[in-house]
Amino acid sequence: ETGELLSIDAYTYDNGKSFTVKGERTAEGFSVAATREVNGEMSDLSYVTDREIVSSTYWDPRLREQSKVLNTQTGKLSEITVTELPREWVEIGDSRFPATPYRLEGGLNIDIYYDDELCLAKLAFKAPKDQSVISGKLETHFQKDFVDVSMNDHPVLGRCFQEETPGMVSASARK
Repeated sequence: ETGELLSIDAYTYDNGKSFTVKGERTAEGFSVAATREVNGEMSDLSYVTDREIVSSTYWDPRLREQSKVLNTQTGKLSEITVTELPREWVEIGDSRFPATPYRLEGGLNIDIYYDDELCLAKLAFKAPKDQSVISGKLETHFQKDFVDVSMNDHPVLGRCFQEETPGMVSASARK
């Protein structure tokens, strides 16, 4: 009811590395089991962490208030430092509005931008290999027909999935 993480079932393929992350809330806390495969070599990770752990899902503005998050790509607990940066203008379609960027450093390295309603507006990060800046911003409006109805009622994110809220992501890269 308050937006806590109840479970996760994720798979990521990243440049030859495969990650599977599964987790669920239990009486003891939040139980995580992750598998990493690199060149046919498997390694497993399992642990129990705080029930209130927040995942590294950028849509969730609670991410900006954390010092430790569940990395949804690797299954590891990532310690992060979050710094609020000066507000910037973000353009979505014909609209232009202020957004506050937050720089996450440590286990995650990305700038995430939230509008005044704390809805994700933009993100930017440096590519590990060549340090080019990859950025994504919302381009169009969500169509209610394409959004899971349960998201409209979500206690943290529901306000971001209304008809007039920006939605689809586009990405660009620059060096």
